[in-house]
Amino acid sequence: MIRWRSRGLDGASSPISLGSENLGREERGDMLPFALVAVMIGVLLIGPLLVHVSSSHFTTRASGVMMERQYTSDAGAEYGIYRLQTDSALRQALIDTPFVPLPLDWPADEGSSITVNQQVPVVEVVCLGTLVPCTEKLNWVLWAGSDSGNQTIQTTGQGHTIIGNMHSNHNIVISGSGHAINGTITYVGDYTGPEEFDRDKVNTTVALPFAWSIADFDLERDGKYAQAADAEGKYYRHVGNWNCCGPNSVIPPGLYYVTGKATVSGRGEGVTIVSEDSISVSGSDIYFTPYVDDPVPLVFLVDNSNSSKGVDISGSGRIEGVAYAPRGLLSLTGSGGTIYGAFLGAFVKVAGEGARIELTDIDIIVDCPPGVDMDAPRWYDVRSTVDGMVTTARLWHGIDGSWRILSWFVE
Repeated sequence: MIRWRSRGLDGASSPISLGSENLGREERGDMLPFALVAVMIGVLLIGPLLVHVSSSHFTTRASGVMMERQYTSDAGAEYGIYRLQTDSALRQALIDTPFVPLPLDWPADEGSSITVNQQVPVVEVVCLGTLVPCTEKLNWVLWAGSDSGNQTIQTTGQGHTIIGNMHSNHNIVISGSGHAINGTITYVGDYTGPEEFDRDKVNTTVALPFAWSIADFDLERDGKYAQAADAEGKYYRHVGNWNCCGPNSVIPPGLYYVTGKATVSGRGEGVTIVSEDSISVSGSDIYFTPYVDDPVPLVFLVDNSNSSKGVDISGSGRIEGVAYAPRGLLSLTGSGGTIYGAFLGAFVKVAGEGARIELTDIDIIVDCPPGVDMDAPRWYDVRSTVDGMVTTARLWHGIDGSWRILSWFVE
């Protein structure tokens, strides 16, 4: 509505209105409070509305950032699972160091890490337990691995008792008298001996289902058995020849590594002796049990390319465990020596009188049959971290090679 005032001929002014109605001053005054109230209500309502809109925007953005972070963290966990399933070397490294987390390198492209939502997760995996290893029984009380030589296994003297199977990758000669052999004799070459013993000629050589490396016993070469013994304060290294320790003496438990010849007598419970040259054990009351028991209980080991050197046990007494000389000679001489375990070497000789060698119930840790994954531990944890958010996946790897995700946590 448009209003203005008009002055008449008498000089008096009067209001003129264009529109449907003519509002007076009193009516205009009555409308003003309502207008002010409307303005005030609008101010009161718009402020909270703008705050709400702003808060909703930040809440939505914060939720989006959280979702992106979780997505990146989950992507890291999925990458860890992929590595476990496809990388047998990684699984073996985890088995060798159970309960120790191992960080994984994140994939990169042209020297830069590939990002997920502009972030790079930190991924680590850990082995929480291993399968019970497959085992089999040691099958021979005497085993000769050489495929040459006239007398790979030789038995002389009188009255020896051998309980368990014998095998030679070449010849066997049994001479003397009064021997008792309770087991099957197998050989690749020739057999010379009494006809009454159970024997069988085979066409192929037979290898042991396990082997030791002498380097594993040397702390100077970071050998695994040496490191384990050293951690227990039971590792002893002797440079050159070592003479120990006299009749009726007691050798402290542990692993003894000798770079020269070891000459010992007395008693050693929980003792394993390893020599680069040879080992001679003598006395009238010797007694030894093993310290190293992986993959089988080991008492004496010599690794020397000289076929006339190895482990020589003379006198009388008792030894429980395995004597091993993969390139040398194992001999039991004297009177009344007793071995509860096995003689495993390139050449084996039993001489003297009244020796007894008896194969005990010895488990060998071996590779599992085909189809069973020995690299697979029972449980793995995969942890992926992004800005404080952690995704943890726990996996089961069955002996049939199958995988299962047991749980998935985000915190």
